[in-house]
Amino acid sequence: MTLHVNTPSADSPAPRKRQTHTRPATLTISLHQPGRLRVAHVLALLGISHSTLYAGLKIGRYPAFDGRDGKMPFWNTDTIRNFLQPKS
Repeated sequence: MTLHVNTPSADSPAPRKRQTHTRPATLTISLHQPGRLRVAHVLALLGISHSTLYAGLKIGRYPAFDGRDGKMPFWNTDTIRNFLQPKS
């Protein structure tokens, strides 16, 4: 029995690493107008990673999403605006 190990040759390019995290998108919607925010928008507003967002949703640190479009959750702009406003 012969064991063969596949090793990349010096002239072959290295395989690209697949990205599994959502990159924060630039916010293009005003929080003062009615609309929906996706996960990437909320990540950009809060400056957190998606794993932090979902862990915070589980314990109630962040507001629950308002609905789903298929499998994709969304928040209404007024929900996030009220969460970001300082409480007096």
